Amino acid sequence: MIRSVLGLGANLGDRMENIGAAIARLAGTPRIHVAAVSALYETPPWGLTDQPAFLNAAVRIETDLDPHALLDTVLDVERSLGRERDERWGPRVIDIDILVYGEMNVEEDGLSIPHPRLAERAFALAPLVDVWPDARIGHRTAREWLARADQAGMRCLARAGWHQGAVEGVVTPIVTLTLNPTIDGSSEAERVRPTHKVRTERERFDPGGGGINVSRVVHELGGDALAIALVGGTTGAVLDELLGRGDIPRRLIQIGGQTRVSYMVFERSTGLEYRFVPDGPEVSEAEIAACLDLVEKVRCRYFVASGSLPRGVRPGIYADIADAARKAGARFILDTSGPALKEALRRGGIHLVKPSLSELEAFAGKPLPTAAAQDEAARGLVASGAAEMVALTLGAEGALLATKNETVRLVAPPVQARSAVGAGDSFLGAMTFGLASGMAPRAAFGLGVAAGAAAVLTPGTELCRREDVERLVAEMGDPAEAALQPR
Repeated sequence: MIRSVLGLGANLGDRMENIGAAIARLAGTPRIHVAAVSALYETPPWGLTDQPAFLNAAVRIETDLDPHALLDTVLDVERSLGRERDERWGPRVIDIDILVYGEMNVEEDGLSIPHPRLAERAFALAPLVDVWPDARIGHRTAREWLARADQAGMRCLARAGWHQGAVEGVVTPIVTLTLNPTIDGSSEAERVRPTHKVRTERERFDPGGGGINVSRVVHELGGDALAIALVGGTTGAVLDELLGRGDIPRRLIQIGGQTRVSYMVFERSTGLEYRFVPDGPEVSEAEIAACLDLVEKVRCRYFVASGSLPRGVRPGIYADIADAARKAGARFILDTSGPALKEALRRGGIHLVKPSLSELEAFAGKPLPTAAAQDEAARGLVASGAAEMVALTLGAEGALLATKNETVRLVAPPVQARSAVGAGDSFLGAMTFGLASGMAPRAAFGLGVAAGAAAVLTPGTELCRREDVERLVAEMGDPAEAALQPR
């Protein structure tokens, strides 16, 4: 078998989906084994500059096809995806090039290996270095050529692992779903007053919404998660850019409405937070159907649905998504409220549900003022089959975990609070990361409690930081005793 690297690019249509589809078809081709996939890079157009920006990636394959047969194969894949070769350097749905083929050099009509001008094209070298840094191109390695290449205008849009869950046959540890995402803005003001202009400082903007925040936390702790979200309009493009800056692998479903923008202002004179959270866009049945179609295609071990429902979406949607995730072999995790939570719990079969105290009281239909009442309500959900595990978050008082085998209550470690925003999402992201990493539920729960407390340490819309989580885990000891994975 010969080691070869194929470069892939696209700048028309759903660029990420087109590249993912090409990888899936290559992986399903006899005599080709896809061994590694690079990060995803957005790059300015080459040659003809009056066209959309490209996404570029590379795959390292093992094959016994000779170079000519391999070329015929990649051309067949291009044609199957609608590629038309009618303009040199022009826009394209997909482009697949043989960058290197072992250490072979080929110079024939229609076939040049290594690919012509590869040594000066950063958009091809960067993904090549991801999958085979020591590949020889003339008298230097790919890594050495990249260090000399002009990388102006190029950025990593999604780190290695972006294809997981998006390419047929590839299983990713965690997939998250956000039906009503948001751009989370935050700032500080000395005082918030009506009528007068309120001058703010320390502005920051983060990609937000429950599932997106869970993906961000998993990423921060060293794990991999694919974020699925409904986005639309100019604000949807901004959300995509923010996710790209954080190297969050994602599949975004376009909708007609504008992605919402939330805003939080911290008033320094009082220590109070003012949070402004719009309803968000109305989503059509066709847009939800497209989302369900994608959910049914992804393959993962844990599927996390988190956040509120957008306007126009029926309350039973999370219950339907839970059914689809379970049929695909995933464990379904839910964090929502109101009718959507009630319907999903009524349908049952949830692996982990994370209600707040007010959400559990609303479901129970009565106040739960004591620890005993809370324990009984959480255990009741487990006994009924609604959920295998219930993680009840209690703010500064910590959290409660109920499973069929045990009930565990942990007090949150004492911290100097700066903002409560994102504590619940940090808890869920860390606990999901722990479960996906093989931790026992008790240890994953402890990791979640530490992450929730760590989120309180950060200002505005920032979530937990890994170093804070590690420190708090060490302070808490058992049952949170478990090392995080290396970055």
